[in-house]
Amino acid sequence: MSFGKNLQYLRRPSGDMTQEMLAEKLNVSRQTVSKWELDAAQPEMDKAIELCRLFSCFLDNLFREKMNACDGAYTNLRIETVRLSGTLSILS
Repeated sequence: MSFGKNLQYLRRPSGDMTQEMLAEKLNVSRQTVSKWELDAAQPEMDKAIELCRLFSCFLDNLFREKMNACDGAYTNLRIETVRLSGTLSILS
């Protein structure tokens, strides 16, 4: 998977962050984020490091791995089994 696809994937679990919201956090234009996601350009090193901090990932993950919905390491979904008053409940 490409850097652009990974960036798109990471924006979604982060509260449906828009390109504009991400651009504001990184102090770049929305068009710059769009170019990154289309793989028409790649961020400078300082912006790539900021992206990794923001999304809690490593540069290698961001640029070389295929991040997808099946990979629990990059999602905010947490499922717990909790006993309440003798009944079994599943929270998500």
